[in-house]
Amino acid sequence: MGYLILKNYKPQVVLAAAGIFLMMCGVWLGFGGVL
Repeated sequence: MGYLILKNYKPQVVLAAAGIFLMMCGVWLGFGGVL
């Protein structure tokens, strides 16, 4: 199912979504480390 979703979207959109996802994970891990 993931393959079909990636196939229907443009590479730029996928990269942007992945970048935002990684950034959110980094912020979450950062706050977790501080707390």
